Amino acid sequence: GLSEDHCYTCEDVDGNQYETVLMDGRVWMAENLKVTRYKNGDAIPTDYTDSEWGNLSTGGYSVYPTSSAIYGNLYNWYAVGDERGICPEGWGIPSGYQHGVFTKELWNNYGNGVGGMMKECTEGSCPESEYWDIPNTEATNELGFNALPGGRRGPDGSYELKFRYAFFWTSTAWEDTTAGISRPAASAELGYSSNQLGSIVQYKESGYSCRCVYKYYDSSPPND
Repeated sequence: GLSEDHCYTCEDVDGNQYETVLMDGRVWMAENLKVTRYKNGDAIPTDYTDSEWGNLSTGGYSVYPTSSAIYGNLYNWYAVGDERGICPEGWGIPSGYQHGVFTKELWNNYGNGVGGMMKECTEGSCPESEYWDIPNTEATNELGFNALPGGRRGPDGSYELKFRYAFFWTSTAWEDTTAGISRPAASAELGYSSNQLGSIVQYKESGYSCRCVYKYYDSSPPND
């Protein structure tokens, strides 16, 4: 999806290399992040029990059981928000919610059906997919984002919704309490039965997929 003038190599600290795509004037990862260390080389902890996972207030990641490497890791928001950074040098987690790079800008430029334009499907046979459950509504992948349904790890430690939903963290977080429950981080959501790109506020303790965006591509880079 990149022209000859916009070919960016994306390699994390572990040596994993990622396909990239030019989408909405920015260079994005076209694969889910699977790094196991922060940018400075410090390990991101893993292998937490269900109860341990839900009680974390520091960064951690999990791998969906029986998941192949194609889906990447599931990170809690504390890993996303850690000042050591989980994206490669020069890259960052995109901002979200009302004024965000991940959701608002895409809604404005591509309309409500942008979710279908971002979901993976079998080339030449869309919306069919070996990864998404049917009907994979209006999936075309015409933006080249190649969104995959990696599911999530909930705050109770349970794994769920693989093949049906893709959840992605954004960098946007704040303290917001509803009915006494704090849900202080914004995320993006794609579903198997919708062509929508959702924006939801969620528990930092949840484990979601991540995509990084190249921060210095234009004059209005996303937030870290």
